[in-house]
Amino acid sequence: MEPIISIIIGFAVLFVLSAIAWPKKGLIAIWKRYVWNAKRVQIEDALKLFYQLEEDQNISSVKKVEEALALSSVKANELINNLENRGLIKSIGEKIELTAEGRIYSLQVIRNHRLWEKFLADETGVKEVDWHTEAEHAEHNLSPAQADELAAKIGNPLIDPHGDPIPTSNGKMPERRGNPISELNENEYAEIVHLEDEPIEVYEQLVEKGIYPGMHLQLKNISERYIQFEANGKDFEIKSEIGNNITVAAISPHTKIIRDFRSLSTLKVGESGKVLGISSAVRGKQRRRLLDFGIVPGTTITPRLVSFSGDPVAYNIRGTSIALRKEQAEMIFIEESEKEK
Repeated sequence: MEPIISIIIGFAVLFVLSAIAWPKKGLIAIWKRYVWNAKRVQIEDALKLFYQLEEDQNISSVKKVEEALALSSVKANELINNLENRGLIKSIGEKIELTAEGRIYSLQVIRNHRLWEKFLADETGVKEVDWHTEAEHAEHNLSPAQADELAAKIGNPLIDPHGDPIPTSNGKMPERRGNPISELNENEYAEIVHLEDEPIEVYEQLVEKGIYPGMHLQLKNISERYIQFEANGKDFEIKSEIGNNITVAAISPHTKIIRDFRSLSTLKVGESGKVLGISSAVRGKQRRRLLDFGIVPGTTITPRLVSFSGDPVAYNIRGTSIALRKEQAEMIFIEESEKEK
């Protein structure tokens, strides 16, 4: 029996050693990949931080790396030394700057992030408030070639769903346009061109209020506490302290802007309206579904039947009855009837 037991033990030891040391698939190899991936993610997050600080004209420092990446002083210094040894940053006293190579690398990570957000917005049913978090993970797993393939798949977009410019494949950042909504004058007309998605708590507030890039508005009042504006026929009020999270570009008051239109949800049974467009807040599969129903500019649409609860409502569109919920109907803009004008 002893020789047999020795053989079994020998095979067991061999199996364990193989499982640990097997090239590429062994535990050691897996651990090394895990450690390397964790370090790479840390490096890329740091480069994004330095790029953002430079864009905001803030000085990068060890302290800011500690705070942003939740690192100890020792770990933050180790990371900075690693980046400097790789030629991705340079230290000038306590100030840290990206090198040309570091800037290109950081823009590639930002490109990955914003392309993935655009993909999530237009091609999936992922909730708007989750786009950023999902993209935070995906940005570290796309090679430049994969990013180019993704860009081609979604039409080589210039901006992400929040209105941020998407860097080009050769490391160029398109110019951002617009100014904070707080810089508008009273009664001035503007279009929202960007919503800041960080901090997430503020972004969730804006989404919940129904504020989105592409929305046309007229500023009504700015006080120390609140900013008030009208858009899509509704009154909006946000705290002044989050005004910098909304970037707008002024438009001519003579432009026929969306605020002058009614939403489909305001029509009563028997009334008719002509579709002028669908809100840019409606994206991806939901937008394609509405277009497939024939909800395109010029189409006449009439509510025919209201459900017992009041939602959904059945609409007649090109001879076909389609049920739409109120939240969908509010995002469809129609031209006022002659009687109402």
